[in-house]
Amino acid sequence: MSSFGLSSQRRRLALSVAGALAATVVAAPAASAQFTLAPCQGGSAVGQGSSFQGAAFTAFKKVFSLEVPSGCGAAGAGISYSPTSSGAGRIALGQNDPKTNPRNDRNQGFRWAGTDEAPKVAERASIEGGPIDANGQDVTAADNAKLHVVPIAIGAIAVLVHLPDGCTGFGAGADLYNDRPKVTLQKLEAAFYGANSPKWSDLIPGLTPAAGCGDVAIKRAVRADGSGTTFALKQLLQHLNPAHANEWRISDNPVWPTAANATVTGTGGGGLATTVATTAGTLGYVDLATARGSNNGAFLYDTAAAPIDKIFWLPLQQELDGATYSDPQTTADGYKTTTSAASVKGANCNVEPVGLPTTPADDLTYGLWTSADATLTGDGYAACTMTYDMVFDDNSVAYCKSADEEAKARTIKDYLTRGVLSDLAQAELPKYDYDRLPTKILTDISRKAVDSIGWNKGGQGRPCSTPEPEVTPTPTPVADPGPGTPTVTPPPPAPSNAITVASSRVSGTSIRFSLQLPGAGKISIASSTKPKKGKTIKLATKTVTATKSGTQTITLSLSSKAKSALKKDKKLKVTVKITYTPTGGTAKTITKTVTVKQPKKKSK
Repeated sequence: MSSFGLSSQRRRLALSVAGALAATVVAAPAASAQFTLAPCQGGSAVGQGSSFQGAAFTAFKKVFSLEVPSGCGAAGAGISYSPTSSGAGRIALGQNDPKTNPRNDRNQGFRWAGTDEAPKVAERASIEGGPIDANGQDVTAADNAKLHVVPIAIGAIAVLVHLPDGCTGFGAGADLYNDRPKVTLQKLEAAFYGANSPKWSDLIPGLTPAAGCGDVAIKRAVRADGSGTTFALKQLLQHLNPAHANEWRISDNPVWPTAANATVTGTGGGGLATTVATTAGTLGYVDLATARGSNNGAFLYDTAAAPIDKIFWLPLQQELDGATYSDPQTTADGYKTTTSAASVKGANCNVEPVGLPTTPADDLTYGLWTSADATLTGDGYAACTMTYDMVFDDNSVAYCKSADEEAKARTIKDYLTRGVLSDLAQAELPKYDYDRLPTKILTDISRKAVDSIGWNKGGQGRPCSTPEPEVTPTPTPVADPGPGTPTVTPPPPAPSNAITVASSRVSGTSIRFSLQLPGAGKISIASSTKPKKGKTIKLATKTVTATKSGTQTITLSLSSKAKSALKKDKKLKVTVKITYTPTGGTAKTITKTVTVKQPKKKSK
């Protein structure tokens, strides 16, 4: 029986995985050395990676910051996270990338990572093996460190649409699910595959009118970076059409079939959501939490919009050829603009993932998780995925055995124990549009692995004072300069200016940016907007001095002129230029576009 059609085989696979989980319970846990630091006595530990789990981190840090013993109290501030992309997280820990990390270097600014796409065999090997020389040889075996890939949550992928501007209706007698048109999984796969220039009427047959709406070609909005959300969506798509299954399965993460056919891109989940929200005629995908919270709630369906709301997320079939549809969120009316912010939302997954690793039996987080699959189970929303945190088993080996490194490692273990995998933390996930881990994965795999994380196990930690040897392929003879010739000392490397925008959120007439900085420096922000009529309006500039690396939050408020323009136009596209100049280094400028909508008047 193929994987196309009914999900009974996938349920049987889930039962076989349950057997594998049972086998892990009886395996003896690995011995671990004790930290010299007590719990909640650690230091700053920065992570990077999956934008899919960005809102989950907010939930976890909230619990981690509770008072002892539930959390670590004030010490909870020591954990931070930059939600960029799954690929960026894996590369930060040392995954080989021919363009950005050819020597498997471990980014010294990060100590843990998030991903929705688990590392493949070669990727895990490059992370665990550490830096290589110009010949591709391991620089030193002393830094070879085992990597845990720890399941932490399950989430849903929302399929976003922004109908063409000319659309006025879904068609007489349209088959709707909670106000929005039903779309079959086969039609969804065809739209993302992109062959033969699919039109909006191919995806939603009843759209009216044809001219300017149904006949308009679909623009696929896809991630430009290495994205775990892309990986998970392709997992679903490979189950939907046997003719395309292998192509979906083996294609590189950012590569899409018929790539030349009307594809626009976005970086990060927030970037892609902004692309769809601001570009009519686009079809895209992001995690549910981002879909709900980005672009001032643009993807929440407004039942009062005239003639129809054109920007929303789609309900999906639960099974191929099935009559049952479901939304990514648990709350029935959670797709609407009128949904209470206080209502429990949750990801409507209800899933036991299949394809989990079965070896090594003593700790499955050392296994291969690339086949783990939470899509199309037939028991809930079709587009769900697990998300993972990646941590080394012993940071004294991966980095070195200094007091500072132990403090970072202590915080990471405490965060995973109290702020991610505790009952309190898992119960918090539905409030942030995620779903809890299945109980057996939580207890038999994730908690067991984190419990084994230690410090300087067997005395294998590396001293920080010993430099790693530099290896060159072919030494070039250098003539003796002779006595009296001064030795030239090479200049120190320039300070990094690798600033990233972790998130941007609009609240009323203010824009809040969360920036991730590599070190101390100056941040200058200038913004402008072009109303429908009139000249470009410059907003207030802002300059902030950062004293250290980590997260920097900056809020911009619209000027009085901009507020007047917003009142007239109802929404404005604000162009923001963020310039970061590291102390002693060169400036780098990032440009972001943010849409601000006129706040709705509060009912009396």
